Amino acid sequence: MRVLSCPRRGKLRGIDDWRGTLFWSSLKYISENRPRLVLYENVANLYLKFYAVYESIVKIMEKMQYIVLNKENPLFNTIDHGIPHNRERMLLFFVREDSFVRPFVAPEALDHAIKLQALLSVHCVVCFKAWAARKGP
Repeated sequence: MRVLSCPRRGKLRGIDDWRGTLFWSSLKYISENRPRLVLYENVANLYLKFYAVYESIVKIMEKMQYIVLNKENPLFNTIDHGIPHNRERMLLFFVREDSFVRPFVAPEALDHAIKLQALLSVHCVVCFKAWAARKGP
């Protein structure tokens, strides 16, 4: 569920932005279908600058009998998890109360980040071998 408009730039209207209305449709779907797990994804700004909206989302989901698994630390950066893209996102994991089995452990950041220099050096070796193997001028 990615639904609220909370950009870093622009008018910063948050929940008042017309593009954020999908949130209410998502809540209707959740209340009618009661999925065991709900993953809520949005920009980090929702947590950092629109904290009141963030708290409202958590309270609404708790009233619908969902447990928020990572309420205290919802921010994740893709680069910390092996994806070569520096993009901070807010992820909330909700589990329906009757489906909760054991405590949730959020994925930890990897200690080995791939450095651009290593990627370029491998790429350059491959390019050089291809250039050296070519035929003709």
